[in-house]
This record gives sequence, C-alpha cells and structure tokens, in this order.
Amino acid sequence: MNLPSLVSQSAGFLRPTLIRSALPVLLASSISSSQESQQGYNNTSDTNSTEPILNPEETTQPASPDLFWESSGDTNNTTTTHSLSSRMDQAKQLFTQPRPRAILYMASAMALHFGGYEFVRSSMLALFTSNQVGFSNPGAFPLAMGLASPFSFLLLMGYGNVLERKGPRAALQATTLFSILVFAGTALLLQLLLSLQSTSSNHLGMARKALVALAFVYQNSYAHLLYTQHWSFLSSVMTPKEGSIWFSSIAGLSSIICTMTGTMVKPLVNSVGLVGTVACNCIFLVLSLICCDRAYQLSETHGFDPAKIKQNEKSAQNDDNNNNNSSSSNNNLVWKAKDLFQRVPTLGALFGEVLTFQSMSVILNIAMVTRLKQVMPNDNERAAWTGSLFAGVSGLSGVLQFVVIPMFLQRIEPRLVWKVMPLVPFMFSLYQSFQGASPDLFILALSFFAAKTMDYSIRGVVNEMVYQPLDFDSRYLGKEIIGVLGSRFGKSGVSLLMSGLAYVFPQFGIYHLSKLSVLASAGWLTMSWWLSALVPRKDEAQAAFLEQRRSSPPQSPAKGATVATDGSATKDKEE
Repeated sequence: MNLPSLVSQSAGFLRPTLIRSALPVLLASSISSSQESQQGYNNTSDTNSTEPILNPEETTQPASPDLFWESSGDTNNTTTTHSLSSRMDQAKQLFTQPRPRAILYMASAMALHFGGYEFVRSSMLALFTSNQVGFSNPGAFPLAMGLASPFSFLLLMGYGNVLERKGPRAALQATTLFSILVFAGTALLLQLLLSLQSTSSNHLGMARKALVALAFVYQNSYAHLLYTQHWSFLSSVMTPKEGSIWFSSIAGLSSIICTMTGTMVKPLVNSVGLVGTVACNCIFLVLSLICCDRAYQLSETHGFDPAKIKQNEKSAQNDDNNNNNSSSSNNNLVWKAKDLFQRVPTLGALFGEVLTFQSMSVILNIAMVTRLKQVMPNDNERAAWTGSLFAGVSGLSGVLQFVVIPMFLQRIEPRLVWKVMPLVPFMFSLYQSFQGASPDLFILALSFFAAKTMDYSIRGVVNEMVYQPLDFDSRYLGKEIIGVLGSRFGKSGVSLLMSGLAYVFPQFGIYHLSKLSVLASAGWLTMSWWLSALVPRKDEAQAAFLEQRRSSPPQSPAKGATVATDGSATKDKEE
C-alpha cells in the first residue's frame, strides 16, 4: 500500500474515533490526575495558600489548585465513585469559572489557527511548486525557505514594539489581523491575475510568481509568531502542576482540528481550487482572533491578566534602569533580548535545541518535497497528498496527547523526556541514509512523519513546561525570539546552504540530503541533552512558579466583580 492511501485511511479512521472517544478519556484521566494533584497540595505545609494566579487577599477560602474540578466529598474514595454522568456534570464547571473558560478560549484559538494553517500550508506548497504560477527549479524551494528568516525578523521587531507599548493582548490582535489581511489580499490578487491568464504577458506571469513567492515566505513565517503567543498566555495562567496534566490535552485539541481540516484539503481543493483554499484560512483566523480576545478579556476582568504580571516585574526591575518613556526602538529591543538571554541561560539552550531540530526537519522536508515533485507532477494531487500526510501526523499526535502522554508525564520528569525523544527521529534518519540515491517516497515521508509526530505530540508540550517557571519576558519576548528567529534561522540557514550546494554541485540530491539528516538529528540529540541538564524537576518548577506569583503585588478584579469560592473574580451580572 502506498503512503497517500495509507495516510488517508488512517486519518479517516482517526477523525471519528478521536471525536467519539476523546472527551470520556480526557475526563477520566484528568479527573483522577487532578484529584491526586489536589491531595498532594493539601498535604503541604502551606495549607492556607490560595490559587497562585489570583489575588490572595480577595479569596474567601482556599482555592483548589486543581484547574477545573472541585473535590466532592471524601477524596480518599473519589477514584472509584465517579461515574461518567458525574464527570459530565463536573465538565459543566468549565463554563462557570473564569480561568478555565479563558483557557478553553485560548486553546480553541490555537486549535483554529492550526486548523486553518493546514489549508494554507498544503495549498501554498502546491502553488509554489506549480509549473504554471510557481517555480519548477529545484533550488527555488530551499531558497524561499531561506528568505523566511529575515522576514521573520521583521515580524518579530513589529511584535516586540507592540508588546512593549500596548501589551500582549494588542500584540496578538495586531499579528493575527495582519495575517488575515495578507492571505485575504493574496487570494484576491492571485484570483484576479489568474483570470487575466488568457492575456499573454510576461509581466503578468512575473507578477503571479512574485505574489506566490511572497505569500509562501510569509506562510513559513507567521505560524510560530501566532501560536507561541497562544502558549504564552496558557503558560502564564496555569501552574506547572496543571500544565503537566492539561498541556497534552490542549495540544490534542489542535491535533483533532488539524486531522479534520487535513482530510478536508482534497475535497476543498477540488471544490474551490488552491486559491480558494488559501482564502479559507482567513475564516479560521477570524474565529481564532475572536476566541483569543475573549480569553484576554476574561483575564483582565477577573484579575489574572498576564500583562499585570509584566507590570509588576518591570516595576521591580526599574531600580537599575533609567525611567524614561518606553521609546522602544529596534536597537533597544535587541539589547533587551541580549540581556534576557544572558540573565536566563535556559533560553540559550532552548534556542540551540530549536535551531538544531528545525535544521533536521527542513533537511527531511526538502528531501521529501523533492521526491514528491518527481513522483506527482500534478499540483492538486500534491496538495491532497501533503494534506493527508499532515492529517495522519495530527491524528496520531492526538491519540498520543489524549491517551499516552498524560499518563507518563505525571510520572516521568521532563528532563528525561528531552533525553529520550530525539532518539526516534535519529533512528529513522539513520535508516533512510542507507536507502541509496533514489529512496522510495514512503521511506522519505516516514522519516519526516516521525519527526513531525514527535514535534506535535510531545516536544511542544515539554517545551511549554520549560517556560512556565520563567519570568514574563522569558515567556513572551524570549519565547518569540526562540520560536520565530531560532526556528526560522534553523530553517533558513540550512535551506540557503542546501540551495547553494545544489547550485554549485548539480549532482547534489536526495542521497546527500539523507546523509546530512543523520548529522542534523545527532546535533538535535546533543542540544536536547544539554537542555535537559537545565530543566528543573517538576516540584522545583512548581515552587518557582508559586514564588513568582506570591512575590508579585495582588491583582484587583474589574470594577463590579466579586470573588467566587474557587478564588476567581466573578461579575455580579455577567452575560
């Protein structure tokens, strides 16, 4: 059985299976895990502590450290008394408590962003490699990937300025709106240029290629910029203990949406074409913008706004700094980033890990795309094939995130995960390197499939757990620098190197890429081991997180809000 049919059948099976089974499995595992977390918390010496994210002085009773579930009766017998109906009743509490609702909104925003990204990734790849409107030269693809890095740097500068002047909510609004305008404008202009295709003009052909190239570069730049902001909010309003329980399920929600939209690529392309599929991404981005803005609105109203934590940290650090107006120029942002990385050595290790992982990923991707263009010259077939491939990645990642990862992350330290995780892609890359000059597309796709599955299912989760005990600047600015520049420089540097090697040595091809993938995966393994030495244990991360929140001045809820028994502020007349 060939890879496209295998992946399509797997994704088609996983989509209804995940939807039917995800919620009961999630509730069963999460309730028992949360109750264990609550029992451990109640046994600590600080028995009067409240939920650290909220205002300690305004709570009327100790808040449960458990994110979603309140203890019902004797906790010693709860593991055996919960029926499915009682779990469903408890699930309704998600819609009555502000902090869980904000987390659900932001998790939904991230899932919608990734769902739309499946459309634009497959369609833009097909357009860029098209013989009609794209580029047929094999060196064009790595060259375009290389240009994503300077473009990402410009986006990061704009994001940093908005973040410094207006805060994280405005930064997320601005970057999401800009992405909507880019892809909506691309779809409209490209459709107009294609309608004029009957007019024989070299200028029109050059305009189409330039538009496709710019949109493809932006498509390879914006995804990290948006989803790292989603994760920054989540890691700011959740404790490390909550993150070890819920991060994999939050990532699993994105995997479910990606599985569904990935399997929709083929019928959508056949229905509205490649340009229409690009435009469909805008619908998902609009919905994502609404959800993330609602999450920030809840955090501001109920006293757990991450921007307030930033203001508290900034006022504490202003003892050494001259208190001028934040005329944050690009130069100031660079110096601020330099100071941040010197102050937090974990960020340097994370930057190296991202750089080496993306280097490995882009080598595997170039090898697969090169072979795919040889095997499938039809644009629509390539778009459908890549959509099915990523749907399979998302489907398998969803199974791991909902069923496997929540169980072992509560029992295994994240530093051990960082040591073991890179071994899987390394073994697949090693096997690929022995397949000769013309390996089967299935072998190339399998190596890329393994790397992406590890990335989507476990790497992203443990990566966020590293950021949680860090300060605001590390979670927002440092994470964006690593996510945008580290990721893009890893892709761009290797892509430009591959493009140069293909230009200087015409015989450079898949065989050499397979050999280089082994070196790149070994580099990722080395950097992951270095990072693992700096990752704190879970109890150390929890203590650092609580200490940060307790050292910050308490946040006041919005005017007209009262405090609920779970420790969160609730408006007297809300909705």
